[in-house]
Amino acid sequence: DNFTPNSVAPFEDAQAVAQGIVNNPESVTVEQVVKATEVLKSTQSSLVTKADKSVLEKVIKTAEGLDLNVTDKEDKAVKDALDTAVTVQKDQNATQESVDKAQSDLEKALETKAAQDKADAVAKAKADALAELEKALDKTETIEKSKYTPESGEKLDQAVVDG
Repeated sequence: DNFTPNSVAPFEDAQAVAQGIVNNPESVTVEQVVKATEVLKSTQSSLVTKADKSVLEKVIKTAEGLDLNVTDKEDKAVKDALDTAVTVQKDQNATQESVDKAQSDLEKALETKAAQDKADAVAKAKADALAELEKALDKTETIEKSKYTPESGEKLDQAVVDG
């Protein structure tokens, strides 16, 4: 269970051949025994440890929890990186290198999305504040200044000019 299926299969085949020879030694030559030993040792040393996917799985859960709009560039990048990460996560033969790359790519996409979402929120807040200022400014134009002291009218005019 600790090794990738692609590396276990040849090892198990070599084990079966070696066990067959041990069970029936009269039917093989010395060369066949030597060859079976070499193959068994070679396949054993070629066993590949399964990649640690625990951090990748956490990042995938984070990304899966987001509401993504694929028409948004940053959201689409997260979706694409997420799709790749899920494919790597499901691959029992994935190398640690491919797991690490999928994790890194997904984390970068998430960071870029977070930065863009923050910038979008700041831009929206500014637009909302500007709209509120424009409403207030429009309201000042309807004020009948003759009802107020000249001094307060001048202050209002100056405030409008100053912004």
